[in-house]
Amino acid sequence: MKRPNRTQTKAFFILSIIVPVGLLATFRLTGILQEPLSPLTVTAQEVVWNIRHPAAEMDIAEEVINFYSDNITLVSLNVFVVEYEQSYLFYGIPESHGLRLMLSGAVNVSGGFIHSIILRFSQLDSNSTLDIMEDSDAVETYNTKLERICDWLSDSYVEGYGVNQPKYCKLSINARWSFLDIEKNVEHYMRTDLEVTYFDGTTYRRVIVPIRLGVFVS
Repeated sequence: MKRPNRTQTKAFFILSIIVPVGLLATFRLTGILQEPLSPLTVTAQEVVWNIRHPAAEMDIAEEVINFYSDNITLVSLNVFVVEYEQSYLFYGIPESHGLRLMLSGAVNVSGGFIHSIILRFSQLDSNSTLDIMEDSDAVETYNTKLERICDWLSDSYVEGYGVNQPKYCKLSINARWSFLDIEKNVEHYMRTDLEVTYFDGTTYRRVIVPIRLGVFVS
């Protein structure tokens, strides 16, 4: 049997490296590998919205907006505070009260494609919880596959992935931020982050756009 010479052995060794690396790049571009590795991350300056605890039910109808933009992408987060509700039954807890919210996150990239769009809710105080509506008319997506909804936790989220490597994605939800203190004399706070991951043609990047909500007592 003829043994391969040194040139053939070297060529085979180089090919054994190039082929797996090429397949890895292809898998990442086609979405077979769902999670990008160590994306470059930038966080926009936080926007803060506060309200004094209402004494009775009332329409609020205030919109809070934050965004990030550069020469590649535009990411925007909108939180619309609809109203303050009180004295409703929340999963066995009487006299619950809280804010009804409509939230929308959108991203547009000029090159590459959008990998994922996630709404995160964190830093909730111990006397409140978030109930994300899961009815079909309460969730709106565009170029986005809704992967999962996780609520009722101190760190809740709604997770979606771009469909067919889109350049524009949108995710909108309805939620109720419920306060569990019956006396209505406790301050409440919550941070909402829109987290977007996209591929710019060279590397993966992540943009985080935060909004902090607060309800304070007199």
